[in-house]
Amino acid sequence: MRLKYLMLATVSSLALTGVATAADMPLKVREQTAAPAHTWTGFYVGGSLGIAYSRTSGDISDPMAFDGYGAYNMNRLDRAAVGWIGGGQAGYNWQSRRFVFGVEGDLSYLSATGTVSGPYVDSGDSVTVTSKPKAFASVRGRFGWDFDGTLVYGTAGLGWLKTEHNTYVNALSGGVPKGGNFRSDKWAPAIVVGGGVEHMISRNWSVRGEVLWVYAENVDAGPTDNRYFPAGAPSSGGAGVVKYDQNVVLGRFGVNYKF
Repeated sequence: MRLKYLMLATVSSLALTGVATAADMPLKVREQTAAPAHTWTGFYVGGSLGIAYSRTSGDISDPMAFDGYGAYNMNRLDRAAVGWIGGGQAGYNWQSRRFVFGVEGDLSYLSATGTVSGPYVDSGDSVTVTSKPKAFASVRGRFGWDFDGTLVYGTAGLGWLKTEHNTYVNALSGGVPKGGNFRSDKWAPAIVVGGGVEHMISRNWSVRGEVLWVYAENVDAGPTDNRYFPAGAPSSGGAGVVKYDQNVVLGRFGVNYKF
């Protein structure tokens, strides 16, 4: 009789242990498949506002284009200006564990006008160079590391910078004006590199700060006021050109919404 009760107690104990184990299994599965607290993966749009530092140089390639000067040398004027930039951006991120990579495009209005004047070659006359950045656009890759909701990233890609350049030469030769304008107003391709920090303030909203360096391709501009120029220049066979060289540093803060 005692053996019968002992066997019954053993079977009951094993049954209860199995039920308890089975009850624990769904809980463990739920723990393993629980969604992470945050993710950068997804499409996002946003806006940004910041400061632009622009540096432009105008290089008169052939001063002999102005009739009456016999010396051939370079006349280079540099100008730095500080303005602002504002616009919008959109992109898509993928996150793999801690690593985040993505692509972003942006379009912004830019204003950092600068003007500088100086002597023209060795003549005692003057030249004025004005630079007016108007717009900036880029398509860039982003790559970074997630520190529990804070993304530290680098970025690089291609950009386009629209700038109005103008050089005015106020020159006289024998009492006759020989100056004029060299103007360009167009988009120039550029290389864009930079980096930043972005922080999630909720599952959908994030704020960020970033710095971009934009180096634009040189732009050549011919004269726009031909009445000041001779029919043919001594060395170039024309009225010469001004070569504009520009680079811009952008510091901006932004807000993004992730869908």
